[in-house]
Amino acid sequence: MSYCLSLGQVGVILDKEAKFFEDNRKSWDSIAHMHAQGSGDWFYLIEQFLDGECQLGLWEPKELGTVDGKSLLHLQCHIGTDTLSWARR
Repeated sequence: MSYCLSLGQVGVILDKEAKFFEDNRKSWDSIAHMHAQGSGDWFYLIEQFLDGECQLGLWEPKELGTVDGKSLLHLQCHIGTDTLSWARR
């Protein structure tokens, strides 16, 4: 069995996806301050990250090896410090 979507139907699907992504971004933005300050400060070590410290686990670079010339998305990074640590490498 095969399915065919009209361009209008594809547009509706993409509009719904865009809304889900926007709602998710707004949700994360609304609580990001808790992770960067106060209760999350001791855990996320934001000041150390800003000073250049790598936020990756010791095993991550060892497991993946060099990532030069590659595009990466750290799927378990929720405030960006892990992804940005990869970008610094």
